[in-house]
This record gives sequence, structure tokens and C-alpha cells, in this order.
Amino acid sequence: MNQTSSLAAACLAHRQELRRFFSARLGTERGLDLLLEDLFLKASALDKGETPATPLPTLYRLAAGIARTRLRTAARIAAQPVLTSIP
Repeated sequence: MNQTSSLAAACLAHRQELRRFFSARLGTERGLDLLLEDLFLKASALDKGETPATPLPTLYRLAAGIARTRLRTAARIAAQPVLTSIP
């Protein structure tokens, strides 16, 4: 089994744990399925030829990056001025 399939399989096997991780990091249940899908796709795309002995730390590292990006995006959107009237 190569890294891609082992990471993807681990992603599916630990889906509920990863869901709780995203929920705790982001403080919301909204959009978690999309984040899990993104994580699965990133895990599937990794193909370095060598299977990690423990794929879970790799998945959590990927998940932390995805959560960080989501938080940054939300902060950037919140910081944008809101138009109250059309000029």
C-alpha cells in the first residue's frame, strides 16, 4: 500500500476524530464536510512513494493547515468594509 492510499484510508477511518478537530479549531459545525473533503483530496494527492508508519500525524498537520487557511480567510472577510449604501 502506498502513502496515498494509506493516508486516504486513514482519513476515512478517522473521519469523526478529524471532524471534531476541525470543529474545535474553528468553533463551528458549519462547513465541516467540505473541510473533510478537502483533507481527503489533499491526502489522496500526496504520493511520495513511502508509506508513513503513522499516517495520523500527517493528517492532523494537513488538517491544521486547512483550518488555519479557513480562519485567515474568515478574518480577512470580516475585516473588509461593509458598504451600507451604493454610491
